[in-house]
Amino acid sequence: MNSQHAFGGLLLSSLFAAGLAAQEMTLDLAVRDGQLVAEVGRARPGDLAIVVLGFELGQVELPGGQLLGVDPALVTGFVVADGPNLGFRVPLPGFSRGGTCYGQAVAVSPRLPLDDPAAIRLSGIDGITLPTTDTGGRR
Repeated sequence: MNSQHAFGGLLLSSLFAAGLAAQEMTLDLAVRDGQLVAEVGRARPGDLAIVVLGFELGQVELPGGQLLGVDPALVTGFVVADGPNLGFRVPLPGFSRGGTCYGQAVAVSPRLPLDDPAAIRLSGIDGITLPTTDTGGRR
């Protein structure tokens, strides 16, 4: 293989990897107005989306070979994504006060069998220090 073909293959691999990274879901946790707010980005319309919250990191095996990285303590309500950005709110008094909370967004495609590796998409894990009062929170 000559260097021009090797470079072309490397360029295509890099573009493919960049495209995959650009499509990954995002999750941002924040505390606003006495509620834990979970904002999910880059969801696919029509997918069933949830946010899993917990106080410990873990490894929970999901169908299709995916690994959930949060030991679940609370699962938000399910939402059918109607666009790429979703928001979930959890009242702090009903959830917890103080400590670190971790979250991970999960989206399930209703168009694929659950054991298909592309059927379940995960965001990265986000963590936030929950306030001991209703004012603020910091990472």
